[in-house]
Amino acid sequence: MVYVEWLDAVSNSEWISFEDAHNHTPDACISIGFLVRETDHDIIVAGTISESEYSDAICIPKPWIKHRLELSK
Repeated sequence: MVYVEWLDAVSNSEWISFEDAHNHTPDACISIGFLVRETDHDIIVAGTISESEYSDAICIPKPWIKHRLELSK
């Protein structure tokens, strides 16, 4: 189990003035779940696991992670 605080990218397809660009900042997120996979570049955290599968997962790039805490099962 892992607790992860991370910043998510924000996108927008509307026209935005350069003066309003400061309003578009990454969103602070928190994910808690099962650590499915970890590489040098990212981690996968899943909400549900079985013996051979997982679901409700997110792949988070490691540079986006601001805080991480390993939790006991």
